[in-house]
Amino acid sequence: MVDTQKIIGLGLRTGVIITAALVILGVGLILANHSPPYTLKELINVSSNINTGTIPLHNLLSGVIHLNGVYIILLGLIILIATPIFYVVVGILRFSKEEKDPLYIVLTIIVLFNLFFAIFALGYLIR
Repeated sequence: MVDTQKIIGLGLRTGVIITAALVILGVGLILANHSPPYTLKELINVSSNINTGTIPLHNLLSGVIHLNGVYIILLGLIILIATPIFYVVVGILRFSKEEKDPLYIVLTIIVLFNLFFAIFALGYLIR
């Protein structure tokens, strides 16, 4: 039988390590670039108009390939957001395969729905 706790622990550690590496790389690229689309000062300013909602996601792959620091940081943040989703999905599998507890399966599916709703729909409803 597969130890889901080890899978969850490894997944969370890996997600955090990859995120940290991507953010550090992105910040380094922004500092090394003499004409970045956004300066580091603009990115870290609390009152800045720049946020993930202003960065088009359809350009993410192209930005990462071209070593654009902002897109590399954004990729790291997406991976960071995906790590708890991974945890919940593994939880659903665990409750359905190992424990066979219908109540926890339903509750975990509701948690997953709430995560997806908050990530994908809530921003559009608030605007």
